[in-house]
Amino acid sequence: MNIEDTTGRVEINDRHQNDRHQRVQEMEAALGVAQEQARALQTALDRARAGLAAYRQLEDYYGSEHWHDDREVMDRGTFEPVGTAGVLSEDAAYDALSLWYSCAVEMVDLASQLLKPASDQR
Repeated sequence: MNIEDTTGRVEINDRHQNDRHQRVQEMEAALGVAQEQARALQTALDRARAGLAAYRQLEDYYGSEHWHDDREVMDRGTFEPVGTAGVLSEDAAYDALSLWYSCAVEMVDLASQLLKPASDQR
């Protein structure tokens, strides 16, 4: 309950002031988390953009005529690939491309949630 004194000032109920302090502290913590996570997301997006060329290169190669030819020659034993040649396996490249796709779907979902006002999300 607010009580007006003879000077015209309003005394604030201690409970309301405590609630306000607690709310501001909670929002200050939320601000810190939001800032930290936004910076981390920006870093991840920058790295993803930088890796997009490699993704496209892999996407174009995997399943292409060149990929099939390289795989066939390796399977015949007339080509000794450098390194593990995981790109010539069916699983490694498919898994990598699928993970990129899955991340893209999650980014679209996150973007959709971020673009909606908080009041629409309740």
